[in-house]
Amino acid sequence: MHVFACFFDYPQLYPSQQSGETLPKLTLSAEFLADKGYTLLVALLHWLRYLCGRGNTVGDQTPSAIWSNCLRYVRSASAKTKNSAIMGEFLAQCVVKLSTKLLSPQSLLISSPNNVIEVPSSDISSNPDPNDCMRILNDIYDIVVNERIPEDLKSQLCSSVCHTALELISTYHKKYSSSGSVNESIQ
Repeated sequence: MHVFACFFDYPQLYPSQQSGETLPKLTLSAEFLADKGYTLLVALLHWLRYLCGRGNTVGDQTPSAIWSNCLRYVRSASAKTKNSAIMGEFLAQCVVKLSTKLLSPQSLLISSPNNVIEVPSSDISSNPDPNDCMRILNDIYDIVVNERIPEDLKSQLCSSVCHTALELISTYHKKYSSSGSVNESIQ
């Protein structure tokens, strides 16, 4: 938790100082964060799925708040680099790909030669709750729509977001139809 708080300059993730011991603070340059953003987001994705699977959260921070704030921080760092236009395109693709993997159980099972994420079958039930999923979908949609990227790429990424939304609807419909209960709090 402390590592992610340092990487993404996210003070709400700092653990409480139970032992009274001061933890070291690591500061990353914007260039490093932009260069290693994908790898850091993959690690964050696994950590969030772990937290969701255990039912633990960090203080009052929801998985959607953590994911969205960290995405914004990486995007901000990428905008400060020399090749910010190229980084913007790359990051928009990464944001959609990783957010899809965070939200959609079916997407976790897609295997491709370039797929960095290997998810064990027991991890499939570790999704954020439905409301968090919708918040994340809204955030990544806003990122894609507002990013300065070619229209054909924007169209492709919006299509991926829509596909993920349909998978989520299908997954939660099956889950709540088979259990006999309907979660009316899904917004």
